[in-house]
Amino acid sequence: MNYYNLPCPVCGGIFKDGDDIVVCPECATPHHRECWHKNGCCINSELHSTDFVWDRKAQKTEESVPETPTPETHNPFVEENPDTTVCHICGSENPKDALHCGNCGALFGETENPTKKCHICGTDNPAGRLNCHECGAPLSENGGNPFTSNLGIDENEKIGYYTAGDYALYTQLNAKRYIPKFRNIENKKLTFNWGAFFFGASWFLFRKIYKVGIILLTVFVSVTMMTAPLQDNVLTATDEFYSQSQPLLSALENPETASTVSEEQLMQVIDKYYSAVAKPMLILGAILLLERLICGFIADKIYYKKINADLKIVDETVEDRGVKNLMIARRGSVSFLAYFAASLGEQALLSLFVSLADMLSDII
Repeated sequence: MNYYNLPCPVCGGIFKDGDDIVVCPECATPHHRECWHKNGCCINSELHSTDFVWDRKAQKTEESVPETPTPETHNPFVEENPDTTVCHICGSENPKDALHCGNCGALFGETENPTKKCHICGTDNPAGRLNCHECGAPLSENGGNPFTSNLGIDENEKIGYYTAGDYALYTQLNAKRYIPKFRNIENKKLTFNWGAFFFGASWFLFRKIYKVGIILLTVFVSVTMMTAPLQDNVLTATDEFYSQSQPLLSALENPETASTVSEEQLMQVIDKYYSAVAKPMLILGAILLLERLICGFIADKIYYKKINADLKIVDETVEDRGVKNLMIARRGSVSFLAYFAASLGEQALLSLFVSLADMLSDII
């Protein structure tokens, strides 16, 4: 997007041709790079939680000034000498037949440094870099989408309303796993997410699917509280087993008392324990398995819906392709903080329900 003749929201200065401009990945607000670093963050960071997006049309502009081409730079301190070659990088003089600059090593015959253009933020990087120095995204050799170019995926392939390239930018290093899942969802095929199966409601919060994650977390904690009597039966049977088995085992280990204890007595204690815990453990295990299966079967479809919703917001509010890519990649990141908060939140809810149950039992 051309920001020429628009004001910087920090200093108020008008963007001019050649200015170093930084665009916020959350709301697309442009800043002078110096102003961004001076402010420490986006000037509109407090509005990010409201899904604010910078609107070009709402900006006040001064009277447009025709753009003039930038003249070619000339080093006044180096005299033009037909018998020497002036390095296009550092400006030092070299012999006419030199292939490389003796000062910086630049290859003559090139008009500029070879670069890789970042597909996410559009920044030019030195050819040897593997990650963009501006946004940290991996760089592909051909300057295309780094999350599809090495996977044999056509980034222009249409999956639903958006392209495989858009979904790859959102899922990033997980593109290889999720893009085939999204194809299957569009073709009405069933998918299963093992991450959601093993981590349950915490997986949804980790993927920033906050509403569904909180609902599932609350439901699962409620089910845990309703099955508390079964858990108490298991704990009681376990305590009773240890209290009865320990004296018998101690007696068997002592040669003087070993003859007073029979293996039949010990087997009776063990059989009694298994009889007491078998049914409760089976029920609790079945409930846990059902919860995890629910998470595994619904995860991919809900994640796909969230991605489509985020892509729609970006598509409707931003025109520039580079800014779109940056915002898509930013929205597709995960939240480790939400994952750990889910673990703490589960314990907090359990403690709250236990406290409420104790209060009700005292009242009744």
